[in-house]
Amino acid sequence: MFQLPLFLLNTVLLPGMPLPLYIFEERYKLMINDCLRQRTPFGVIMPAGRDPDVPGRVLPQRIGCTAQITQVQRLEGGRMEILVIGQDRFQILELHGERPYLTATAELFPLTPTPAELLEERGKGLRPLLERYLQIMAQASEVDLDTYQLPDEPISLAYLAATLLQLPPEKKQPFLEMNDPVVLLDTLRQSYRQEIALLKQMLKHDGSATDQGNFSKN
Repeated sequence: MFQLPLFLLNTVLLPGMPLPLYIFEERYKLMINDCLRQRTPFGVIMPAGRDPDVPGRVLPQRIGCTAQITQVQRLEGGRMEILVIGQDRFQILELHGERPYLTATAELFPLTPTPAELLEERGKGLRPLLERYLQIMAQASEVDLDTYQLPDEPISLAYLAATLLQLPPEKKQPFLEMNDPVVLLDTLRQSYRQEIALLKQMLKHDGSATDQGNFSKN
């Protein structure tokens, strides 16, 4: 068990993934400065709802990800732009409200140990779907997405895939909470199949609309 400052954010941070943050609230200025001084991480976690017992306090989800600060740019008024990297999943055991920012007694929440061959097999099934998804997104947005270097390690690939998937945060939270890496990889494969099918339909529809528009002008 360990003590962890909490940054409540409507974004899901996953292990190994970068996240830029703009720090402007006084409580988070204090928190980040404390973490920098003590060289300790903080926890990024989604809000879950209002605390019925403490007016104005927002309660976090049970599972989050520790964040290590890697870059800091200080701005006027104590504001900061920082870059963090997700490290480890954690689960909250007890919340504490003594400081201006929320803290928790937490413990690490590692994935279930799984044979490497099984993970490798599932990762090989996800990789081409992620590549195809990025190709379609590049086609739709006319943005070059070839800069992504897809990792070979299956869990790293899974967390990158979960990060890149264009879904609202509340639908990404389950990816963070999944304990079984095989279930995580299989669920991502299913999600990517669905998203690819939707993107293809959208592009097909947009192309048809463009063709009809050009025909009517002629």
